[in-house]
Amino acid sequence: PAVALADADGAAVEVAGPVVDWSGWRQVTLALPATARPPLTVTRLSAVGGAGPGRLALDTLGALTPPTGPAAAPVVLDPIVAGETGVRARPWRFAVGEGDPGADFVLTGADRPAFVHRGVRFVALDTAVPTLAGGGLSRMRALREALAAAAREPATGALAVVRTYAPGTVDAKESALTDRLLAEFRRTTGKRAAVLTLAAPEFAATRSEGVLSVAAPRTGRTLVGVDAFAPGDWLAVRHLS
Repeated sequence: PAVALADADGAAVEVAGPVVDWSGWRQVTLALPATARPPLTVTRLSAVGGAGPGRLALDTLGALTPPTGPAAAPVVLDPIVAGETGVRARPWRFAVGEGDPGADFVLTGADRPAFVHRGVRFVALDTAVPTLAGGGLSRMRALREALAAAAREPATGALAVVRTYAPGTVDAKESALTDRLLAEFRRTTGKRAAVLTLAAPEFAATRSEGVLSVAAPRTGRTLVGVDAFAPGDWLAVRHLS
């Protein structure tokens, strides 16, 4: 079989298929010459008969074309996403979800009282109560107190907010205020800040105005390497599904 086509310039292009020496249905793929300029138009189908009797039937004629439209944007990982070596190189580590032999502790929820560990003040914000039901006021009060304490403590180099994923509880205004307070803390004290979201739908690591944000999924294990006084990024994060 052969297929005759016309390319974008009107030039004739013909591609020939193999000799049909089989019985039954078979898919045949014909390669176009590199010089053919799309779009292409089919102008004729033909076949040369053989010496013996036979019957040739064509069911479907299709084209394999490259995808159209804009190319998919490449996935860019934040620099704090690291491999095993990068995380283990930090002075200490903590895990989220599942334990790790090299971790100082494991965060399993946002119900732990505020504490300081090796230069980092951790403050848990309970997201069980909706913003407009009074939860926002109590969370902002706890955050402001933690920021003030971290700013006063010479041995504290960073503050980490710990909260559970709750998109229907914390409204946009409260989220924006949280981000602004952390950015101001970062800017006025020179100390570091991060938001750790537990039980998120998927892993993510981003930053905004110098404040790091890590979303740890409810499945798998997220290991975080920490150096609160590092000259560059103070966290290194790795997630294992």
